[in-house]
Amino acid sequence: MKNYMDIVNAETELLKKKRKLELDYENEMKAIEKRLAEYEEYKNDFKNGNGDWALAKEYVTLYKPFNLLRRFDTFIPKLKDALKENWQLMLEKDLLLLDEANSMTYRVFAKLVDKNKSYNYPKLGEVQFLENTPVEYFEKLYMELDEVNYKYLKNVQGIEYCKNLSKDPFQNLRELNYIWSFKLKTKEYDYTKLVKLLNFPQEFSCYGSKGEEVIYKLNGTSYDLYIWDTDNKVWVNYKELVETEQLKWENLI
Repeated sequence: MKNYMDIVNAETELLKKKRKLELDYENEMKAIEKRLAEYEEYKNDFKNGNGDWALAKEYVTLYKPFNLLRRFDTFIPKLKDALKENWQLMLEKDLLLLDEANSMTYRVFAKLVDKNKSYNYPKLGEVQFLENTPVEYFEKLYMELDEVNYKYLKNVQGIEYCKNLSKDPFQNLRELNYIWSFKLKTKEYDYTKLVKLLNFPQEFSCYGSKGEEVIYKLNGTSYDLYIWDTDNKVWVNYKELVETEQLKWENLI
């Protein structure tokens, strides 16, 4: 070092390196803490006799769960057929829910696509399995698929009931089609175990054209809509809100 400014410059460089190391350490610790929390959750699953759910959380990723629930009867049969043909295909491909729309036709269909490969249609949803997903998981998944009858997932809708509320939560979320509950269990079917084996989340968000957020939460055997109460700063169950507005739930189903 020849002068004072050389010392200042060297000190500045060391401080930058120190800060980078601190940030890297913080990020790594956050990742470790997150992973430890996941392992604790997995251990509890196994302790409670739900080891299959732990495998699902580790190896399965979903994209756009709302669309997958809405088109449950489209992608589930395709998934079963693919497993029946060759389960190892699921290590090489992703199951996509695609939207084909042109001037003549409109259809939604499920298709297996090679991982990281482009496709020609808008993606509505996706199920991904890690390349190291064990056969034991696919065995459990196929056995459950073999047990259920594939039907259109029943939901609760009501465009007319929004007129009685001060604000229509679907105003900028028309793609949700006024669905405010998905029924996972009815007298005709029971998909509660299947959605856990496919790692559907406990809750997920949907966003409107102006950034509005709504949430669907798993309550027992249904995914129910929650909207943000700006006055009380809490998420409110839409069903309860409707009841508060003195609308009768039994008239909607």
